Order: sequence, then structure tokens, then C-alpha cells
Amino acid sequence: QLPSMLKLRSDDAWPRLRAIAREHRAPAFVAVSFIGKGAASQLPLRAGDTLVTRCDEAAVKAGLVDPRELRRYLKCGVEVHAVANLHAKAFVFGKIAFVGSTNISMMSERAS
Repeated sequence: QLPSMLKLRSDDAWPRLRAIAREHRAPAFVAVSFIGKGAASQLPLRAGDTLVTRCDEAAVKAGLVDPRELRRYLKCGVEVHAVANLHAKAFVFGKIAFVGSTNISMMSERAS
């Protein structure tokens, strides 16, 4: 039997993501293409969590990935991996998963 699923509207994705990120106990696994300014505050990950993102020169030069935010995550003990052609947007917190079009950026939050 499949577990029940919850469909989120875009207007409540970020408040829910933030709340679950703060409360999760199991390691989180997050794969998002773009990490903007303020991302480490916007989505509080911690030691033992894993973040996969783009960190190629083109993404950084275009302002789509902020290396300072990746450094902040690393200082918190988050395991950070780079995949140059990544376009995923998936957040897994234990048995809860969000899949959609959300990056970790203020632009993404304002658009939702």
C-alpha cells in the first residue's frame, strides 16, 4: 500500500519547507540546481544533511549559485556535492519529500 501523499500549492511551499527543515531528525537530502544569497538561512540544514547542487563556473558567474552560501552549509557540517548539469529540485526529510520547481533562493520564494 502506498503512503498517502500531500499535494502542495506553490504559495505555501516555503513556509512548510522551512518548518520541516528546522524540525527534522533524520538526515536530510536536498538536490537543487541553484543556491542564492541567504540560502543557508532560508533553508536551515545541519550536520549530517546532504546538499547536491550545481557549482560550475557558469552558474557562479551568472549569480545562480552563491559560493558563500555553500561555505556556510559546509561550516554547519552539511555534506555538499556538485553536479554541473543538475536541474533537480527535490527535498527529502525522513519520510517527507518535496519535489517541484523550487530552488533555494529568495527569487524562488518570492515567485511561489
